[in-house]
Amino acid sequence: MRVLIMGIDPGSRVLGFAIAKLNSELIEIQQMGVIQTQSPSFYGRLAEIRETLTKMLAQYNPDLLVVEKIFLGKSAESAFKLGHARGVVLAEAALRGIATVEYATRFVKKSVTGNGGSDKTSVRAYLSKYFKISDRLIADDAFDALALVFAEHQNQTARSKKVLEVSP
Repeated sequence: MRVLIMGIDPGSRVLGFAIAKLNSELIEIQQMGVIQTQSPSFYGRLAEIRETLTKMLAQYNPDLLVVEKIFLGKSAESAFKLGHARGVVLAEAALRGIATVEYATRFVKKSVTGNGGSDKTSVRAYLSKYFKISDRLIADDAFDALALVFAEHQNQTARSKKVLEVSP
């Protein structure tokens, strides 16, 4: 069974995305990149995210959205802004009836590299090698979104193996 998944690394200035078809063995990347907002206003940036995301969801119609959970990074203010951007993403998915899962950053890093404390460079390097991506111009945020898709694939694979182990 093929499933179309969209990974979202939310941000109010730069939002990373990756869209891929998954089956039990393969991850086929359809597109990856960023939504780079231009508005000087925070609320304008949220509107830009909604507008672009709405078009992308209509175009690709993913079966599942995988979104990074909120974390407290540099400051509480940054976390709140991240929360607003996530809210736009989650609301758009809910309005379209798209199933959504959320993963913590450490879980994603562990799924990709085997170490939840890995840095972004290690995650990017692993995914670049795994998917044979040599384009150095692809934004880190797009790789973060791809990491979410990869983590979901790993999670689905693990769940299906558990079902097979239990089945007679």
